[in-house]
Amino acid sequence: MNSQARLQAAIAKAKAGHELSARNLFLDVVRVEPDNKLAWLWLVGLLDEPEALINACENLLRIDPTDTRVRLRLDQLFAAEQEHAKLEQTSHMLDEALRFFAKGKTEYGLMRVRDLVDLDDEHEKAWGLLAKYSRDLGEKVRAMKRLTELDPADEKKRAILKRWTYYQENPLALAAFYEEQGKPDMSIGVYERLAASAKDRRDWDRIVNEIERLEYLQRESIAHVSPLMSIARLTAGMPLLFFFLLLTHAGYKLSYFSLAMFLEFLVVLGGSFLMALAAVGAEHSLWRRLGNVAGRATKPLRMVVGTVGFFVMALPFLLLTFDAFQRWQTVFEDLMTLADF
Repeated sequence: MNSQARLQAAIAKAKAGHELSARNLFLDVVRVEPDNKLAWLWLVGLLDEPEALINACENLLRIDPTDTRVRLRLDQLFAAEQEHAKLEQTSHMLDEALRFFAKGKTEYGLMRVRDLVDLDDEHEKAWGLLAKYSRDLGEKVRAMKRLTELDPADEKKRAILKRWTYYQENPLALAAFYEEQGKPDMSIGVYERLAASAKDRRDWDRIVNEIERLEYLQRESIAHVSPLMSIARLTAGMPLLFFFLLLTHAGYKLSYFSLAMFLEFLVVLGGSFLMALAAVGAEHSLWRRLGNVAGRATKPLRMVVGTVGFFVMALPFLLLTFDAFQRWQTVFEDLMTLADF
């Protein structure tokens, strides 16, 4: 069978749906006639492997360099091949980074993640790992900013970005946050950077005093107490005092306790909590609700909340004191009655 007959047989088989046998016949044709444009055109529609398709398109352009459709198809194939190679490379880099993080080799993992985001600026998982593991706040802000650009509808990421941006703009608050989390080394690092850019001697002395204080805590191995524990400890004192006063007031008989006493106890508890929260000054959701994106309060706001807490807490004590004085009058009346007898 000559090449022309083989070509016609190949076309007939392709039209009949026998693609495999048609492809083999077309390949036989181009092996004999490398400049047979019609056979190459049919092969472009029948070949599956990217390399074989690229080879077919290149031969078509060799035969007819002006064929814009073939050139467009070749460009698409090259772009798809590059994208596939890029996907394989980024997948390999991501797997490497995850293995490093799993083994506790954070710096090696961060190196791979940084290379990965340089290669693929839209790799959301890589940006998420960079935001999670990086110790540099500027880098964390950059990563979270990119994540919000990739997913603008995610309000949680936007809130985290606002919080980290606040700490970036307020390094003293960041140092306090690290100390609250039991990370004095990171807090010292922030203070050291601040000392390098201190405005005057007074500012420098204040920062150095903070560094010396934290270093002393590290040397003495003083146990870290979480802010929540401090708030709970400071909150508990006044409600317990009020409870025992109520117990004394009721003559140590729980049956005399009324709903009003229970409500007064809750008021004392709430006021004491506000005072403790203002005293500790740590990051808390209440401050976030009052307008601070990082959940931290300014000194004036803490003073206001502490003052409100004091007056709220003092009210049940005043009511209890007033009720106790009223009962003293009945005691004197009872004593006078006994004296008459």
